[in-house]
Amino acid sequence: MALGLIVALPAAAAGQLDWQTAPGYRWSELPVPAAGKTGFTLLPPQTTGISFSNHLSPERYLTNSILLNGSGVAAGDVDGDGLCDLYFCGLDGLNVLYRNLGNWRFQDVTAAAGVACPELDATGAVFADIDGDGDLDLIVNSLGGGTHIFINDGHGYFTRQTNTPPLNYGKAGASLALADIDGDGDLDLYVTGLFPILTSWGGSRSAPTDRSRNTGRRTCFTSTMAAAVSLPFRLPAEASWTRTESRSPNRPMTGACR
Repeated sequence: MALGLIVALPAAAAGQLDWQTAPGYRWSELPVPAAGKTGFTLLPPQTTGISFSNHLSPERYLTNSILLNGSGVAAGDVDGDGLCDLYFCGLDGLNVLYRNLGNWRFQDVTAAAGVACPELDATGAVFADIDGDGDLDLIVNSLGGGTHIFINDGHGYFTRQTNTPPLNYGKAGASLALADIDGDGDLDLYVTGLFPILTSWGGSRSAPTDRSRNTGRRTCFTSTMAAAVSLPFRLPAEASWTRTESRSPNRPMTGACR
């Protein structure tokens, strides 16, 4: 089943608004129509061009019910044209990036952008400028496959940062949040998650929690986990992280990356 896009349609198009510029953002007053009604309008896939469906076969969710939690969506302007693009995470299929063409029309640019992630059961994603170069990079969580980072060239084309093993590998990362929690000018990452495997009859396998810190330099991820094993992970430009881990056998996994 394809997704329909539900939007709130303003009385004036974005190009007709009187935009005011402020440091780091812009704003405009929205005209409120005297007639009509407030609310949302459902736009079908035939109108938007968004035909993504998150398929999941019974054979998979009967052996791991965590998959029934579904997957996330990220929104942001990845190519710098001022329009909000959309990235959908998938389980039995590819992740999909839709470029916003304007007027509620979108184009599938996944292959050209290099963000399909065919080998991952993707659970969540976020756009954020993690290397400080002014464009939105992409972070993708997965069920057991780790957390993957894609660096944007500023035009909506991404390069995956390859490392062995990936950040947060073997764990069930779900949603993500970023903020400069230590005041050093770099975005830090917080990852929430669950057990990688949860059967319908209650069996489970636990995963360690994960903390990483963005040092702002081209250094490696360092990991401590029982035996204090170091795991290298390199990022380009000015982005890098430090990671520590601990294991909690009886609770869902959460991770903090700084």
